[in-house]
Amino acid sequence: MNLGLDAHGFGLAFPFHIAFDDSLEIRQVGRSLERLFPEFSIGSKLDATVSLASPLGPFEAETLRSARNTLCVLEHRASGMKLRGQIVHDESERIFWFLGSPWANRSEELVQLGICASDYAPHDATIEHLFLQHGQDATVADAQRILEGVQ
Repeated sequence: MNLGLDAHGFGLAFPFHIAFDDSLEIRQVGRSLERLFPEFSIGSKLDATVSLASPLGPFEAETLRSARNTLCVLEHRASGMKLRGQIVHDESERIFWFLGSPWANRSEELVQLGICASDYAPHDATIEHLFLQHGQDATVADAQRILEGVQ
């Protein structure tokens, strides 16, 4: 029994994924990431497009191997967009998988980058987080207006 996902299914589940080898050469890119940033192309070097914000250390295979079960943050050099996720290393295929998605504190940040809700996988809670944050911001602003009216 083979329980693996084919490339199409994997892309639907992880639309912002990046697969790359030990030399950081990109081998596969998620559909949303590829649409938004064409420089994430097969054969290009990952470290030419993003920097490693977390974990701390040189952007090389050994750093990523040792950080398999920790948070990984990649920062897109041109836009400043942060991709937040984790690294999975397939030792038999000698491939690293970055599984994550763009992270923002305000929905306006995503809009500026051209990212919309449909770019995210249905299981990704980022959009819900942003809606909750927006609601919280509106509540705080309302409370501040009420307090200013009382004073």
